[in-house]
Amino acid sequence: MSFGPPPSVYTHSSIAADSSAKKRRRYWLVWASALVLVAALGTGAWFLWGAERDVTPKKRPASAQGPLDIRETVEKQPAGTVGAMAFRFSVDDLSPGESYELPGMWATDRILAKGINKTLVGFAVGTDAAPGDEKWKLPLAGRICGYTRHVTGDNRTAVLYAGKDDEHALCDHVAFFDLDDGKQVWSHEFPVHGTGAGSRKPTTDALQDTPSVTLTHDTVAVTWGGGTLAYDMDHGRQRWSTRATGTCHDDGAAGGGALLVRERCRNGEENLPVDSWDLLTYKIRKVDP
Repeated sequence: MSFGPPPSVYTHSSIAADSSAKKRRRYWLVWASALVLVAALGTGAWFLWGAERDVTPKKRPASAQGPLDIRETVEKQPAGTVGAMAFRFSVDDLSPGESYELPGMWATDRILAKGINKTLVGFAVGTDAAPGDEKWKLPLAGRICGYTRHVTGDNRTAVLYAGKDDEHALCDHVAFFDLDDGKQVWSHEFPVHGTGAGSRKPTTDALQDTPSVTLTHDTVAVTWGGGTLAYDMDHGRQRWSTRATGTCHDDGAAGGGALLVRERCRNGEENLPVDSWDLLTYKIRKVDP
C-alpha cells in the first residue's frame, strides 16, 4: 500500500479527525502547553497564559499591513512552561460511536474560530464555552473539506466545503468569511477532477483529486486538480484561471507573501496508476496573483 510522497507546505486540506468520539458531550482542549505559539494560527493573541497572569488577550501590534494583505505576526518565547487553561468548548450533539471532523482554527484579538463538521463557529477569547455560547455560527451546505491557515489584515479567511450534506459528497465550494462576525463575504462552486489522468468527473470524494485553497495579497486561490482559480477578496470576482496541460496539473498552492503553485507531472504516460509515485515528477512555479 502506497501513501504517496510525504506532506509538504504545498499539499493542503489536511483535516484533523477525532475517531474516538464515544460520548454525547465532549470537551476539546484547545491549548495544553504554554510552549505552543499562537503563531501557528497566524494570530497575535495568546490562548494559554501563565497560571497567575491576567487572561486578557494582548492586542496585535500595529503594522503597515493593509486589510487585503496576509497577516504576519511575531511571537515572543514564553517565560516558562507552566500555564493554565485559557479556552475550551464542548460539542453535545454526538451519538455513541459518532465522530466529527474539526478542520481549521483561527483567531483574532476577540474571537477564536473553529470548524466543526459542516459549521464554522466563533467563541469569545478567554471563555469556557458550552453549546449556545457561540458568538456566531456559519452553517455550510456540507462538511468542511479544506482550509488555509492564512488570515488577512482585516481578519478574513477561506475554507472549502462540500455542496451537499453527505459524508462522501464532492469537495466543490469555496467560502470567504469574516472571523470577527462570522459573516460570509462570498462563496463559489468550482470544478472537480478525478484522481489519475482520466478526465471523468468523480462521483465520490474518494475518487476526487484533493483541492486546496490559499491566500495571498487580495487573492483567494483554489487548485482543483484540473487547474487553478483565483478570486478577488472583496467581491469574489474571478481574476484568472489555469487549465491542466498535457500530463501536468496543479496539485496544491502556498500563499502568504507570494503565491506558489505545485504541478504534478506523469512523465508523458497518460494512464499511470495513481500510486505510481516513482514515475511522477513535481514542479513549482511562482504566480503573479
